[in-house]
Amino acid sequence: MSFVIDASIVVAWAFEEVAPAANEARERLRHETAIAPGVWWFEVRNALVQGERRGRFSELAGREGLSLATLDAALACAAAAEGTPLIDG
Repeated sequence: MSFVIDASIVVAWAFEEVAPAANEARERLRHETAIAPGVWWFEVRNALVQGERRGRFSELAGREGLSLATLDAALACAAAAEGTPLIDG
């Protein structure tokens, strides 16, 4: 069976919020398919950008102490400035 997933669920995952509905959706995705409205990606992106601006989360590689693989020059510069090792091939 499928269900509709709202951007707020994905944002809760990204910000590691305690949200029973987000946890349930994650579990259901193991066996079910989710569909999303056409504007879903824009809503998720906007929420993540706003969250980053407000300092709600940091770059994953830095937080986990891992190297970063990216082709995004601005992200590579920011990671290097924070001391995050880069995979540069």
